Amino acid sequence: MYALDRVILGAFGAPRTVGLYEGPVRAHNLLYALGGALSVPTVPTASGYVAGGETRRLRELALRGSRYTLALFVPLVVTLMALAKPLLEAWLGQRYGAGATALTILVSYWLLYGALLVTPGFLVGSGHTRELARILVGAAAANLVLSLALTPSLGLEGPALGTAIPFVLAFPLLLRVALPASGATLGELARRAWLPAYSLGALLGGLLVLLRVATGVDSLAAVAAAGAGGVLAYWALFYLLWLDPGERSLVRGLVRRT
Repeated sequence: MYALDRVILGAFGAPRTVGLYEGPVRAHNLLYALGGALSVPTVPTASGYVAGGETRRLRELALRGSRYTLALFVPLVVTLMALAKPLLEAWLGQRYGAGATALTILVSYWLLYGALLVTPGFLVGSGHTRELARILVGAAAANLVLSLALTPSLGLEGPALGTAIPFVLAFPLLLRVALPASGATLGELARRAWLPAYSLGALLGGLLVLLRVATGVDSLAAVAAAGAGGVLAYWALFYLLWLDPGERSLVRGLVRRT
């Protein structure tokens, strides 16, 4: 899908436009690679739980896994969205700031797909490969149609919307498969994963936007400091406000071993 977006953009625009789109795509690929790294190991884990009839462990994998992966993804996505323009300009040059809106749109759907239970790894491991394939084939077809329809009039934002919209529309379909497969309920997912991640994400996004308006954040050092500081502050607050004592002990143990 991502390679096809470049082809469509090149067909309807100048080569310069394809170059401007490269910045958003490369930033997006950070999330794409991270999602793959977290998703693939769940295939044998979920498969083993299903084969052994360990429904409680499968449910906890879905809920606790989504809780932690969202806590990892949300601050990264929010930071990329809030600092899109200064990030592209400081990283690639002033003219690449034109891709800021495309970057914001392109990474936005990862706010949803940061949850572990809707990843391909979890769904394949829990035995729902066929349903997953049908949904993703539909998303790919919708991506093609929307990108062809929107790119001539919107330029850079066309393929970004063509990617984000199908994934957002596919999310409830994946969730409809994942919840029964895991044994979790929507209320449990909202309480244990969505509420902690998104409440702190909204706070972080507001603070980064205020910082950007007040200071400009126009140098690479300033962008790096604002981005890294915001992400680290998010994780610190998540640790203090949302983790229970057992989870904090687990984090401390992991840090000591690292």
